[in-house]
Amino acid sequence: MDIDSRQLALGDYFHQYRASFGISLRKAAGDVVSAGQLSRFERGNSKFSTDTTLKLMHRLGMMVNDFVNLDENNPYAFPVFNGLMWSSDFEKINDRITAYRKAHVDDPVTPLKDVMAVLFACAREPITSTLRLDITQEYALSDFLAYPRYWHTAEVGMIIHASLFSSTEFRQQCWARLPEFDASGEYLNERLMVRLSLLIGAIKFGEWATFTAHLPEILAQMEDDEKLEAFGAKKTIAILLKLIGQWHAAGMPADYPPITALLQAVAAVGGKKEVPYLKSIWQMAQQPAPATHHSLQDVREKLTVKPETDNQPFSGIKMAMLRERRHLAQNQVNLAWSASAQNRFENGQTQLRLAHMDVLKDFLLSGWVDLINTNYNFHVNLFAHYREKITQEYYAGTLTGETAQALVDQYYQDSTDLAEPVRQVQKLELLQYAYTGIDDPMPDDIRAEVRRALEQMPGWNGDYISLFSDGAMWLPAAESYKMWRSVYGLTRDERIHVSNPTAADLSVALSIAREHDVKLAQAMLDDMPSVRKRSGAAWLNMWSINLFLAAKVCAWTINAPKPEEVDRYLDQMKLVGYGREAEAARGYLAELGMQV
Repeated sequence: MDIDSRQLALGDYFHQYRASFGISLRKAAGDVVSAGQLSRFERGNSKFSTDTTLKLMHRLGMMVNDFVNLDENNPYAFPVFNGLMWSSDFEKINDRITAYRKAHVDDPVTPLKDVMAVLFACAREPITSTLRLDITQEYALSDFLAYPRYWHTAEVGMIIHASLFSSTEFRQQCWARLPEFDASGEYLNERLMVRLSLLIGAIKFGEWATFTAHLPEILAQMEDDEKLEAFGAKKTIAILLKLIGQWHAAGMPADYPPITALLQAVAAVGGKKEVPYLKSIWQMAQQPAPATHHSLQDVREKLTVKPETDNQPFSGIKMAMLRERRHLAQNQVNLAWSASAQNRFENGQTQLRLAHMDVLKDFLLSGWVDLINTNYNFHVNLFAHYREKITQEYYAGTLTGETAQALVDQYYQDSTDLAEPVRQVQKLELLQYAYTGIDDPMPDDIRAEVRRALEQMPGWNGDYISLFSDGAMWLPAAESYKMWRSVYGLTRDERIHVSNPTAADLSVALSIAREHDVKLAQAMLDDMPSVRKRSGAAWLNMWSINLFLAAKVCAWTINAPKPEEVDRYLDQMKLVGYGREAEAARGYLAELGMQV
């Protein structure tokens, strides 16, 4: 475990994030630490406690998800293969497995290595593979999954991959544990992923009674607009399972046109690389594999649950519980610090330094978002808290310009401890987000303020990307296109620390279409292959849908489309689960004179 390299990576991340807002060391440090201490931390020469780090994160407007992005290229972190599995990108899966093993080569020998070996064996196989786990492997996984109330990233990843190669009894055990997982009240996305993977396992092995019994849970959530958002890139898989349920209820005919239509629509809206995975599920439904059976017992050891303290962000008590769930003794996890330091940390008497926490959570197959206490989660995510309030107003039908302004004013009062540039940008971001759900157009003075903020920004970060995504369509086309190229690093070498900019591509294409600039439309189309290559996304999600639609808008700008062509494309978006986005696009295109 290389503590120093992790410390350097953490410090560098803070430096880049601070620079993206143009905030000085003194302003970023505030009254949390001195400017000199922060400077040494950014250079990797000073170590902060997790409490101090979270206070600095709050001042910089970071959200936990921003911080979690650090794990994307961290070979120590638990590797997530879900998206790569859907696109059958086994070369990247093998690369990540190799990097992870190399990073952990000096780890103490514990049962966790056996569990990871099972995950790697499953992740390397296509879903139609004849691989079957033996009973020893399943017992190792069963022990790892013994506490469903605490399942998160690692546990969900294990189920997603192992359920396709395990015995009927193992899947039944997972189904039986789901109510306790649900009782945690969190992680809706993860709960959906587990159910989808177990349903696919039931299809693979022809367990139709199980499939029929549990499919309604998925269908009910697909009817709930708020819960439907949690499906994300898994919408098309859920729709396919719904159609397979209808096919099964219809007597399993040899041909089923609705599934053929779905697969064609997925390809038509940019999901060609996802089609083989969906076809594999359909193939398994038609020709189920023989199931294997193991006599697994659902035996749990008693977990010692201590009361958590509210004054520690990453509680040592919470970490002790995680260690116990991993069946490890205290003296097996003091990786680069003394046993007495580990003991004091677990008893809530002291904190570990941030880099030490980073290494420990990786060793225990956990992540930042799994560990952070609820009160600190709010502290770092003040912006997210108010964004959620706006969303609630929207679903309640009470979102207006007045209610949005009142919420933004309240946010501004509550955020006085943020560094001022962060506070101003997030205020605009909230207003702009609110107006995406308000019938009235956004006032000109707010649009002008958004434009000034984007023109004067020191660099890209999550907040500026969000501001740009919603506001690019109102910028002059040439300006919007130039910014879009810089987002993807097409005009410079450095990469931003944010995920795919969900709606920026479509917003930029709409600004070009509004001015009917054929040359810019062609230039954006020419840039699309580089953008797709840099993003690496190969399955359908909000970003890939918007990117593909942006390409269509550019093509339509060059050659005016026939109304039926536009209409057919938007209908295909609806068919694969993006009906709301299709209706929004229909409205934008109508404003541009594209009658659909």
